[in-house]
Amino acid sequence: MTPSERRWQRRWMAERTRRERAESSAREWQDRFRLFLDHAPMPAFIRDEQGRHVYGNKPWAAQFERPLSKLIGKTNWDLFPKETAIVFEASDQAARLRGEVSGLLESGLAPDGQRHWWKVFKFPLPGPNGETWIGGLALDVTDLVLAKTRLSDFEKDLATGRLVPEPPRVQSDQLTKLSPRLRQVLELLAAGWSLKEVAARLGISPKTAEVHRAKLLRCLGVKSIVEAIRLHFSVPDTTSQPGTRRPRRV
Repeated sequence: MTPSERRWQRRWMAERTRRERAESSAREWQDRFRLFLDHAPMPAFIRDEQGRHVYGNKPWAAQFERPLSKLIGKTNWDLFPKETAIVFEASDQAARLRGEVSGLLESGLAPDGQRHWWKVFKFPLPGPNGETWIGGLALDVTDLVLAKTRLSDFEKDLATGRLVPEPPRVQSDQLTKLSPRLRQVLELLAAGWSLKEVAARLGISPKTAEVHRAKLLRCLGVKSIVEAIRLHFSVPDTTSQPGTRRPRRV
């Protein structure tokens, strides 16, 4: 081998090593990116100009209860009811035309057949051949929307006088004997919070919140939370009635 050939071989080996390191680093960052999105608390997806899904993270695939490999290449029309697909396609096109991030509250029927609300952030992405793809992050806010709706309805009924409390079915001392934790659960449920929201507010698991709810019903001798809430609002405040002595302040 001549000196010139040896120099060329050394350059070639150095270039090969550089490329292998660059490819290894790129794969490492891709793995980190995929790991990050798969553990994110919300679904993430990418759709091409034909509306086909070219990427989805684990939370996105979980809503369909199907392997991710069976979902890639599918469109919204393949995965969602028609009503929902129309909403998603329209917002995709709007984000593509505006060329900027858009934050929308979208509603539609989910794969489970129930109506859901999502706070969706969509943004254009450059495709491999000069196309404009759409990336998106979707946060399910169904519980929040329903809680606000229940609270709004309750306030309207209260303002119009449609909330007429029924006579208490248990003695008021049964309510006062509730533990502080059970009273917290009752007050939050009476304020229109869902059980999942109660668990988050009190820093307990949803399963523990369900145990508290069951214990609350047993303590009050009622069959539903509606009856428990009705008791909560129907028991008068005895501290303001005649003949009731207030404790003196020391």
